[in-house]
Amino acid sequence: MKTHSNVLALLSGLMLAAAVAGPAIADPTNNLPPLGEGQSRVIIYRPLEPYQSLRPTRFLVDGQLLVRVENGTFLYRDLPAGQHVFAVRAEVPYPGQTQTVTLVPHGVVYFTIASGENPGNTYGEGSIHILRIVDPSLGQAEIASLRPMGPINVREAAQGGGK
Repeated sequence: MKTHSNVLALLSGLMLAAAVAGPAIADPTNNLPPLGEGQSRVIIYRPLEPYQSLRPTRFLVDGQLLVRVENGTFLYRDLPAGQHVFAVRAEVPYPGQTQTVTLVPHGVVYFTIASGENPGNTYGEGSIHILRIVDPSLGQAEIASLRPMGPINVREAAQGGGK
């Protein structure tokens, strides 16, 4: 009888310790394929902001439409190492929509697309989107709760019309 109560006390202690520690947050990038030789990975995400524009934001690389990023999603694209110009195109031009970045081989860069309302518009129309580079540890934590869109298919993005 004493053995059962000792086992029960031990199990209760372990369950309490697990509850206090909380669940581990899985890194969704662990399931991505390895980078190719001379490639860098760009992870683009747009936090879920239910009160901001639900229209997809156009994400461009070197002036070419790469993808439309939906609210509450993340995706990735592997690019050759070197200097690239990343931009978002939104309804309203605004400072901070373009970033020039030199990608290093086997490096990973996280971009977040921050949304807001146009302060100059009294009718509440027109969203502002700003492109920010974030620390990888913050980016990993923020994409953990977002819906993955998968890898970017350049052909599909081009068929989207770039509007």
